[in-house]
Amino acid sequence: MRRMLLLLPLLIALLLVVAACNQSEGGGGAAPAAATDTPAAAIEPTATEAVTSTEETTSTEEMTSTEGMTSTEGMTSTEEMTSTEGMTGTEEMTSTEGMTSTEGMTSTEGMTSTEGMTSTGAGEAIVIIVTNNPEYGDILTDSQGRAVYLFTKDTGDTSTCTGSCAENWPPVTTTGEPTASSGADQSLVGTTTRDDGTTQVTYNGHPLYYYAKDQNPGDTTGHEVGDVWYLITVEGNQVGG
Repeated sequence: MRRMLLLLPLLIALLLVVAACNQSEGGGGAAPAAATDTPAAAIEPTATEAVTSTEETTSTEEMTSTEGMTSTEGMTSTEEMTSTEGMTGTEEMTSTEGMTSTEGMTSTEGMTSTEGMTSTGAGEAIVIIVTNNPEYGDILTDSQGRAVYLFTKDTGDTSTCTGSCAENWPPVTTTGEPTASSGADQSLVGTTTRDDGTTQVTYNGHPLYYYAKDQNPGDTTGHEVGDVWYLITVEGNQVGG
């Protein structure tokens, strides 16, 4: 029974094939051929619709779109590339505030000043005078009241105070003829030539010096320093000698 059921469809299919063959042999072949031509003609434009369709192949919506390719929103933007806000800014680079300021660097206030006791009266003729000192009586000073000293280690009118000694005890030098006034003896005033070629004032044959630590006129802090530096009397001798 099962075999019958399985063979039945095959028999039906065979019968259908035979029937189809009989119809083709009966002279109706031209009609089917025409019938097949019609579908072929109908199919051809349909194929062309897909082939020539530009919806996908020639569509420039994606291929020529410059929305992303030619966009210069980031490429040519100069907002960051050519911005000179930080690169060429001179607010810090060329600022000279503090760098070229000479307020403290080139100031010579105090450095080149000769107002203090290191002035040797260069450029003018020294005037030796007598000044009354409350402690030591009449002593020799220059015309500004600055005390002058003698050095007992000098040999005659030849100075032996040079180098660091001369820094602490600047020699009284002059570029003109020194003179005496206000009680000083002109006959005792003279000059001597130092090793460096400058002209030092002498009194009674003693080369004269200032003391660097005397800050003001009337100061006599150099008297008896080392028992070799002394103030000078009107007669040209050491005070207290």
